[in-house]
Amino acid sequence: IATVSSVWGRGPDDVWFGGGSVSPAVGLHARWDGTAVALVGGEPTGIQVLAMRGSDDGRSIWSVSQLGRIARTVDGAPWELVPEPDGETATSVWAPTADEAWLPALYGEVHHWLGGRWERFEVSTDDVYYYTVWGSSSADVWVAGYEGAAAHFDGADWTAVTLPSRETISAIAGTCATDGWMVGARGTILRLVAVP
Repeated sequence: IATVSSVWGRGPDDVWFGGGSVSPAVGLHARWDGTAVALVGGEPTGIQVLAMRGSDDGRSIWSVSQLGRIARTVDGAPWELVPEPDGETATSVWAPTADEAWLPALYGEVHHWLGGRWERFEVSTDDVYYYTVWGSSSADVWVAGYEGAAAHFDGADWTAVTLPSRETISAIAGTCATDGWMVGARGTILRLVAVP
């Protein structure tokens, strides 16, 4: 039996689930359409899904699986594998559009998919593991992870950010550039607010 490890929803009749297992290698994508949960065919990754996210433009669903395997479905088409970026394994995804996605990775890397190719950013030269990503736009992207490591992209450059906690951050979400949340180990909850 597969484990369901990721969920993302666009509304009460459009909720996506990802999961599976590593051994045996099973990947699953499923969707709630307001009536029932059904598997979404054409499973391309073949191994446990870690994260799913719909693009902010409403056209695509992105999926990241173990071993850095990445897939997307655009405008209801079958799943397609996206070439894996060079470097370390991705663990999360945020996509502003069907053709653009950001993925945090191990060893201080962030990967950006745009124009059908990957751009690799070495955000930190330390052994920093970024586990999660979120943005309000392509010029406002956040990553965070192990022992409170965090960084922000302003559309031109990545800058390390010192958080008020050194606990590991496991998820980021928000509504706009001045309202974001990070959660993590030992009950950590951090909120981004506008500076007066």
